[in-house]
Amino acid sequence: MCPSDTLRRRLLALACELLAGAGEPITTVTITITANAGNQEYVFRSQPGEIVTPPVTDATLSPLDRAILAACGPEPLPAKKLAAKMGRSCNGHLREHLRTLVRRGLLSQGPDGYRLPGL
Repeated sequence: MCPSDTLRRRLLALACELLAGAGEPITTVTITITANAGNQEYVFRSQPGEIVTPPVTDATLSPLDRAILAACGPEPLPAKKLAAKMGRSCNGHLREHLRTLVRRGLLSQGPDGYRLPGL
């Protein structure tokens, strides 16, 4: 028996909800379910345009994330200069937030440092 399209959409929605916490943009989701001791396998793949990553809102940004974005501009700044501009130390905690903002597409990183994307 093949699962219904409604079940397929529910499973994909649940997977997207779980993956949204990772902070990565989600483009495609594949779910594999093996049942009956491996005798049956169901594979669900999302269709193009079916997965919509929730937009980034201020509620999803920490106070440190907001401070980093406020300190960045069109000119790239190395992490140490960015930290100094914010009045903070350049430690692993700050660098982790920088990496997360880059992964989420809110910052661009180049050889000269970090800046707001598209500027």
